Amino acid sequence: MKKLLLIAITTLLATSPLAVLADDAPNAGKVSSVNRLKYFSDYDTMMNNVKLEAYDKAFPELLRYGDKQAQFLTGVLFISGGGVEANTELGLVWMRLALEQETTDWKNRYRDITKNLTKQQLASLDPLFEEYKSKYGAEQQFMRCEYERVKFSNIVKHICKKSIFQDDYYKIVEYDTEG
Repeated sequence: MKKLLLIAITTLLATSPLAVLADDAPNAGKVSSVNRLKYFSDYDTMMNNVKLEAYDKAFPELLRYGDKQAQFLTGVLFISGGGVEANTELGLVWMRLALEQETTDWKNRYRDITKNLTKQQLASLDPLFEEYKSKYGAEQQFMRCEYERVKFSNIVKHICKKSIFQDDYYKIVEYDTEG
Protein backbone atom coordinates (compact mmCIF):
# COMPACT_ATOMS: atom_id res chain seq x y z
CA MET A 1 0.00 0.00 0.00
CA LYS A 2 2.80 2.43 0.91
CA LYS A 3 4.56 1.60 -2.35
CA LEU A 4 1.41 2.45 -4.37
CA LEU A 5 1.04 5.73 -2.48
CA LEU A 6 4.68 6.60 -3.16
CA ILE A 7 4.24 5.83 -6.88
CA ALA A 8 1.09 7.97 -7.00
CA ILE A 9 2.82 10.91 -5.30
CA THR A 10 5.86 10.61 -7.57
CA THR A 11 3.61 10.54 -10.65
CA LEU A 12 1.69 13.58 -9.38
CA LEU A 13 4.89 15.52 -8.79
CA ALA A 14 6.27 14.57 -12.19
CA THR A 15 3.17 15.96 -13.91
CA SER A 16 2.79 19.04 -11.70
CA PRO A 17 3.09 22.60 -13.05
CA LEU A 18 6.61 22.75 -11.60
CA ALA A 19 7.74 19.79 -13.69
CA VAL A 20 6.12 21.23 -16.80
CA LEU A 21 7.72 24.60 -16.14
CA ALA A 22 11.15 23.08 -15.75
CA ASP A 23 10.83 21.10 -19.00
CA ASP A 24 9.08 23.64 -21.21
CA ALA A 25 10.73 26.91 -20.20
CA PRO A 26 14.51 26.57 -20.10
CA ASN A 27 16.29 29.38 -18.29
CA ALA A 28 13.01 30.48 -16.72
CA GLY A 29 14.67 30.80 -13.36
CA LYS A 30 14.85 28.93 -10.10
CA VAL A 31 11.56 27.65 -8.65
CA SER A 32 11.39 27.85 -4.88
CA SER A 33 8.92 28.14 -2.02
CA VAL A 34 8.57 31.16 0.24
CA ASN A 35 6.48 31.49 3.36
CA ARG A 36 3.61 33.94 2.84
CA LEU A 37 4.72 36.19 5.73
CA LYS A 38 8.31 36.38 4.42
CA TYR A 39 7.01 37.05 0.92
CA PHE A 40 5.02 40.08 2.08
CA SER A 41 7.77 41.27 4.42
CA ASP A 42 10.32 41.17 1.59
CA TYR A 43 7.81 42.82 -0.74
CA ASP A 44 7.22 45.68 1.73
CA THR A 45 10.97 46.18 2.11
CA MET A 46 11.37 46.28 -1.68
CA MET A 47 8.56 48.81 -2.10
CA ASN A 48 10.03 50.95 0.67
CA ASN A 49 13.35 50.96 -1.21
CA VAL A 50 11.49 52.12 -4.33
CA LYS A 51 9.83 54.94 -2.36
CA LEU A 52 13.22 55.94 -0.94
CA GLU A 53 14.62 55.85 -4.50
CA ALA A 54 17.18 53.24 -3.40
CA TYR A 55 16.84 51.61 -6.79
CA ASP A 56 20.14 49.73 -6.55
CA LYS A 57 18.65 47.82 -3.56
CA ALA A 58 15.13 47.60 -4.98
CA PHE A 59 15.96 46.39 -8.49
CA PRO A 60 17.27 42.89 -7.63
CA GLU A 61 14.25 42.34 -5.38
CA LEU A 62 11.85 43.49 -8.10
CA LEU A 63 13.25 40.71 -10.24
CA ARG A 64 12.72 38.12 -7.55
CA TYR A 65 9.05 37.34 -7.04
CA GLY A 66 7.07 37.99 -10.22
CA ASP A 67 4.41 40.25 -8.76
CA LYS A 68 2.71 42.35 -11.45
CA GLN A 69 3.41 45.65 -9.67
CA ALA A 70 7.07 44.65 -9.38
CA GLN A 71 7.13 43.81 -13.10
CA PHE A 72 5.63 47.19 -13.95
CA LEU A 73 8.19 48.98 -11.76
CA THR A 74 10.97 46.90 -13.37
CA GLY A 75 9.84 48.27 -16.73
CA VAL A 76 9.79 51.83 -15.44
CA LEU A 77 13.31 51.45 -14.01
CA PHE A 78 14.62 49.99 -17.28
CA ILE A 79 13.14 52.92 -19.19
CA SER A 80 14.42 55.56 -16.76
CA GLY A 81 17.75 53.88 -15.97
CA GLY A 82 16.99 53.83 -12.23
CA GLY A 83 19.25 51.27 -10.53
CA VAL A 84 20.02 49.59 -13.84
CA GLU A 85 21.40 50.50 -17.25
CA ALA A 86 18.60 52.09 -19.30
CA ASN A 87 17.04 49.73 -21.84
CA THR A 88 13.79 50.99 -23.39
CA GLU A 89 13.06 47.72 -25.20
CA LEU A 90 13.25 45.65 -21.99
CA GLY A 91 11.36 48.33 -20.11
CA LEU A 92 8.45 48.20 -22.53
CA VAL A 93 8.41 44.39 -22.46
CA TRP A 94 8.27 44.33 -18.64
CA MET A 95 5.54 46.98 -18.56
CA ARG A 96 3.50 45.08 -21.14
CA LEU A 97 3.95 41.85 -19.17
CA ALA A 98 2.58 43.58 -16.07
CA LEU A 99 -0.55 44.50 -18.05
CA GLU A 100 -1.81 40.94 -17.55
CA GLN A 101 -3.22 42.67 -14.48
CA GLU A 102 -5.61 45.07 -16.13
CA THR A 103 -4.74 48.25 -14.25
CA THR A 104 -6.05 51.37 -15.96
CA ASP A 105 -3.22 53.63 -14.77
CA TRP A 106 -0.61 51.19 -16.08
CA LYS A 107 -2.39 50.89 -19.43
CA ASN A 108 -2.49 54.69 -19.71
CA ARG A 109 1.20 55.06 -18.82
CA TYR A 110 2.18 52.34 -21.30
CA ARG A 111 0.06 54.00 -24.00
CA ASP A 112 1.62 57.42 -23.25
CA ILE A 113 5.13 56.00 -23.52
CA THR A 114 4.42 54.11 -26.76
CA LYS A 115 2.17 56.64 -28.51
CA ASN A 116 4.98 57.93 -30.77
CA LEU A 117 6.16 54.47 -31.80
CA THR A 118 5.09 53.01 -35.13
CA LYS A 119 3.17 49.75 -35.39
CA GLN A 120 6.32 48.13 -36.76
CA GLN A 121 8.38 49.31 -33.78
CA LEU A 122 5.80 47.93 -31.35
CA ALA A 123 5.52 44.69 -33.32
CA SER A 124 9.30 44.26 -33.13
CA LEU A 125 8.89 43.82 -29.36
CA ASP A 126 6.46 40.89 -29.77
CA PRO A 127 9.05 38.05 -29.88
CA LEU A 128 10.79 39.25 -26.71
CA PHE A 129 7.42 39.82 -25.01
CA GLU A 130 6.27 36.30 -25.89
CA GLU A 131 9.53 34.85 -24.56
CA TYR A 132 9.19 36.75 -21.27
CA LYS A 133 5.51 35.87 -20.98
CA SER A 134 6.35 32.18 -21.44
CA LYS A 135 8.88 32.46 -18.61
CA TYR A 136 7.40 35.08 -16.27
CA GLY A 137 3.73 35.48 -17.11
CA ALA A 138 0.99 35.15 -14.50
CA GLU A 139 0.47 31.44 -15.15
CA GLN A 140 4.18 30.65 -14.95
CA GLN A 141 4.44 32.70 -11.73
CA PHE A 142 1.63 30.62 -10.19
CA MET A 143 -0.78 33.55 -10.13
CA ARG A 144 -4.49 33.78 -10.76
CA CYS A 145 -5.95 36.93 -12.26
CA GLU A 146 -9.56 37.83 -11.65
CA TYR A 147 -11.91 40.70 -10.96
CA GLU A 148 -12.40 41.45 -7.26
CA ARG A 149 -14.51 43.96 -5.40
CA VAL A 150 -12.47 46.37 -3.29
CA LYS A 151 -13.39 45.93 0.38
CA PHE A 152 -16.09 48.30 1.62
CA SER A 153 -16.62 49.63 -1.90
CA ASN A 154 -18.48 49.03 -5.14
CA ILE A 155 -15.22 49.39 -7.08
CA VAL A 156 -14.14 46.27 -8.97
CA LYS A 157 -10.48 45.80 -9.97
CA HIS A 158 -8.64 43.17 -11.97
CA ILE A 159 -6.01 41.69 -9.66
CA CYS A 160 -3.35 39.02 -10.13
CA LYS A 161 -2.38 37.20 -6.92
CA LYS A 162 -0.03 34.41 -6.04
CA SER A 163 -1.73 31.10 -5.35
CA ILE A 164 -0.92 29.44 -2.04
CA PHE A 165 0.40 25.96 -2.76
CA GLN A 166 0.92 24.35 0.60
CA ASP A 167 0.73 25.39 4.24
CA ASP A 168 0.98 29.16 3.64
CA TYR A 169 3.80 28.90 1.09
CA TYR A 170 3.97 30.50 -2.33
CA LYS A 171 5.86 29.04 -5.26
CA ILE A 172 8.02 31.62 -6.97
CA VAL A 173 10.09 31.63 -10.13
CA GLU A 174 13.03 33.90 -9.69
CA TYR A 175 14.12 35.73 -12.83
CA ASP A 176 17.09 34.35 -14.67
CA THR A 177 19.35 37.38 -14.91
CA GLU A 178 21.90 35.34 -16.88
CA GLY A 179 19.68 34.54 -19.83
